[in-house]
Amino acid sequence: MQHDPYRPPQAPVFTMPAPATDEDGCWRSGRDLYIRAGAALPPRCITCNAPAVAPLKKRTVYWHSSWLYLLVLLSLPIYIIVAVIVRKTRRIHPGFCASHTASRRRQAWLGWGLLATSLVLPFTGGATAIIFALLAFVGALVQAIRLGSPLRALHIDERRAQLRGCGEAFLASLPGRS
Repeated sequence: MQHDPYRPPQAPVFTMPAPATDEDGCWRSGRDLYIRAGAALPPRCITCNAPAVAPLKKRTVYWHSSWLYLLVLLSLPIYIIVAVIVRKTRRIHPGFCASHTASRRRQAWLGWGLLATSLVLPFTGGATAIIFALLAFVGALVQAIRLGSPLRALHIDERRAQLRGCGEAFLASLPGRS
């Protein structure tokens, strides 16, 4: 047999494994949702498991060790600086159905309305107006905290993120692991 320099090599070809599907990258354990690094959430409402309305909004969740809260005893600015430096982040795209999207929109309008009220009331005069302005401002802060992020991180590392805040219907649709 002669050697043909133009013939392609006959070595075995390496094939890449199939990319992980959403079901491979997300699972539940109790009330917690786990997402593998690089995986995406299924395009379903994280509250009721209905089909999500596109486009899915990008959210970033942050996590740092609970031990860092001890730095608050030393100094609040030092805690803030260290927490921002050592925190771990994960970008997620949680889905919401039309009903929950509308509900979140109404809650956002309520928060903005309370904030506007808290800014206008002090100029109407009187001690009562100032008290109501403070109450409206506190209400606006509560609304901002409630709408801030639907999911909160319990732990993030290089391999996966552990989140909480999904509805039971969404979690029930995911495979369970220990």
